[in-house]
Amino acid sequence: MGERRSEKPSVDDTLADGSTRGGATGRSRARDETRSTDLGRDGPETCSATGRVSSCWGSPVVYDGEDVTGVDIGERHILAVTAYGEDESMLVSGGEAKYVRHKYRSLRDSLSEAGALRARNRVGNKEQRRIKDLNHKLSRRLITFAEQFENPVIRMEDLEGIRENSSWSGVHSWHFHQLQQFITYKAERAGIRVEKVDAYHTSQRCSACGSIGTRDGDHFSCSECDRGRTPT
Repeated sequence: MGERRSEKPSVDDTLADGSTRGGATGRSRARDETRSTDLGRDGPETCSATGRVSSCWGSPVVYDGEDVTGVDIGERHILAVTAYGEDESMLVSGGEAKYVRHKYRSLRDSLSEAGALRARNRVGNKEQRRIKDLNHKLSRRLITFAEQFENPVIRMEDLEGIRENSSWSGVHSWHFHQLQQFITYKAERAGIRVEKVDAYHTSQRCSACGSIGTRDGDHFSCSECDRGRTPT
């Protein structure tokens, strides 16, 4: 077996949790590694491509490609994040955002009934500040997740194309759009490209093979590659 041209850890040296043997942390499980493989001919020959781990003449080859992170924004889970081709995912509950909205909505309704419009406006401003702070924290958390990979790209649902769908009406309120804006500008500052994709299948795409699977609550399963996972 020929020597590798890169000093990054090999596939065999990268553990399932993303750490490397010896305790070092691999950013993208050696995705950018180019491996020289002895093909049994006159000497080693290099195999390379783009995308994900595969094989060349029976030897593992790591492709030099993009590390795509798919992001789904919703009511139950304000962020459902999947790294395609990796066993990495992240679910963030929408409970805090929902609590803030309901709390201040009740206060606004009470003040409106009492005719205290100035106080109602102050409550609305407090709600906006709370949600803005939450969106900053969520967007930073997502960028940190994406930055663990070598060549990250964020694919985020395009909410604009489904405004007429009543089942998605809650997603089109200002706080969800603000979250998308924060993710976009923080990603740009970090040098991460953001792509807008069809919103309907963002959280249903398999992280291993890219096929559309099925989700039952927090559990995901893919019939194409028999992959099942429960994101944490």
